[in-house]
Amino acid sequence: MPGFLAGRRYRVHDGEGGHGYLAIYDIEADDLTVPFAELRARAAAGTVATSDLVENDPPPVIRFYEFIEEHHA
Repeated sequence: MPGFLAGRRYRVHDGEGGHGYLAIYDIEADDLTVPFAELRARAAAGTVATSDLVENDPPPVIRFYEFIEEHHA
């Protein structure tokens, strides 16, 4: 999908808490609303492959974060 470079999925370690899974996608775009709109359009059209691991009840929370800095040990 245009703008999406990579993705990683995580499962909560202790099995407790609200959402049990986390997906982080690397996105490159001048305007972050463009890849998000494309994702929504493809999801509505049913052309996005989804994993059985995606929890829809409660619905996934989608947030975009902007990179600010990186630290190395």
